[in-house]
Amino acid sequence: VCGDTCGCTDPLAANWYRVPDFGCNDACTSIARQAVSSNCQDVLADDRWYQLWDAYIPAVNAFIGGGLENSPSL
Repeated sequence: VCGDTCGCTDPLAANWYRVPDFGCNDACTSIARQAVSSNCQDVLADDRWYQLWDAYIPAVNAFIGGGLENSPSL
């Protein structure tokens, strides 16, 4: 069973969480890879692009344990 609501099979979904550690198994992510490989084109930035970057800091914080939002590098 693939987590469609989490974007596991959607090749255009934000992929920060589209990994096995967050519930997307290899079979499900391979569905997304197959969809991309059959019809790969550049697309204009849309809401999904901005959602990806909005999710960046929370995703990295989940891996490193927090504090990234206070980094002077941002």
